[in-house]
Amino acid sequence: MGDMSVVAGNWEPDPCTECGEPSLGYRPALCQVHTDERHAQWEDEQQVARIARREELIRDHAEDEVTNLAGGSRYEGAELSDPRLKAWVEAMKEGTAEKRSVLLWGGLGIGKTYAMYAVALELIKRRYLIGPSPTLLYRRESVVRLLAGLRPGGGMETLTEVIATPVLLLDDLGVEKGTEWTRERLYELINERYEADAVTIISTNKTPQEMPEAVGPRVASRLYEMCLSVPLKGPDRRIQRKARP
Repeated sequence: MGDMSVVAGNWEPDPCTECGEPSLGYRPALCQVHTDERHAQWEDEQQVARIARREELIRDHAEDEVTNLAGGSRYEGAELSDPRLKAWVEAMKEGTAEKRSVLLWGGLGIGKTYAMYAVALELIKRRYLIGPSPTLLYRRESVVRLLAGLRPGGGMETLTEVIATPVLLLDDLGVEKGTEWTRERLYELINERYEADAVTIISTNKTPQEMPEAVGPRVASRLYEMCLSVPLKGPDRRIQRKARP
């Protein structure tokens, strides 16, 4: 409380230091008008601080996603250059994409995996699904490694976590041995993501015409409906690297 004066036997607060009007009895001594102004200023400052803290948390979350997805690998700095994929990322950010998944296909060594990472990293850069929560949203799985993990003794009991991943990078679809068991597991994975309209970025060496035989007609049908099909072309970069002096 501020200093109080005795006037006619009553306690009176100090006058407002801003205008001389009777204060509310607090320090600094301020009238109702100037108390409200100070409170509004404080609220504005708190709001600015909250926004800054939220932005900091979002930035940290994005950095965590990049590290978790590609940190320390050759793909950590993958940059998106394909205009078709750039347009898709923009549409995803704006919520206007007709297809929420992408199928990257083409020959060996032409950079499909690089493009897959570039798409995902661009989504993270554009803050797609990234908020202040530290929950990881992006995950990359090789189809062969994933299926091996699901076999007895492989270390993975179910597909539940993979299916639930908000943004899944599925690499090398179609190179796995096409047994009834593998096709059932792939169907379980793709169908659940198809039903959930979940974002899946897929790379494959198979053409759309070869896909039904490679993964089964049920999986191929869902991929056709859920994915933007993007053919990639170019020389085998691995062979080019080996041929360099």
